Amino acid sequence: MDKRFSSHYLFVTSYALSKYTGFNSVGNGPINANNFHEGDDYQPSDRRHRLTFSGFVDLPTYEGGNKFGRGALNGWQLGLIMPFVSKPPRSNLISNVDLDGDGVNSLILPGGTFNGFGTRYGADELRSLVNQFNTNLAGKTTVRGQPIPVITLPAKFDNGDTFISQDVRLTRNVKFTEKLRLQLIGEAFNVFNISNLAGYSGILSSPNYGVPTTRAGGTFGTGGPRSFQFAARLQF
Repeated sequence: MDKRFSSHYLFVTSYALSKYTGFNSVGNGPINANNFHEGDDYQPSDRRHRLTFSGFVDLPTYEGGNKFGRGALNGWQLGLIMPFVSKPPRSNLISNVDLDGDGVNSLILPGGTFNGFGTRYGADELRSLVNQFNTNLAGKTTVRGQPIPVITLPAKFDNGDTFISQDVRLTRNVKFTEKLRLQLIGEAFNVFNISNLAGYSGILSSPNYGVPTTRAGGTFGTGGPRSFQFAARLQF
């Protein structure tokens, strides 16, 4: 949806609902070497919701009480872009254990599905699946003699974080002649300094399971720590 420049403003809003499937694997092989279709059950493998809003408005410029310019030609222009992306789905994996003896040393938590955490079930359901695993399997050995570990979930965990940013640009346009113009630009990225956490591990035995270890936008710019930049451009 977009509104073109009239009355000195415009905006564009877009929304995408996405879902894709493919060959779901763990490491370099299938989830189950005896059944290549296990996990390939139309589970979403990406972030489902993406919303972006952007816009510009030409602000009037006054001097001595008189309006003498507006926006892109001779005055102030304010721009904004705000992306929002929903949380990612996640698989809950048990590593270094081959429960079914197919030679694959990683598997989806029994009762769970590929990328099911955050889509088909939440934290309460995951706790229930872990309790069932610990009751029925933990402490035993696999057919290959591997010890089956007890899974201990952290007090707080999640499948990921949303991605949100608010980037603002303020431009001062100065017109000297028909061909000679100066732009003074100030920009702010992630104005509200939203964390946009990332680095969540899906391996249940990992000390980082379900907790963030980094930021999604760890560099300068959209989604990163709040930052500012200034520029000048001369057009002739």
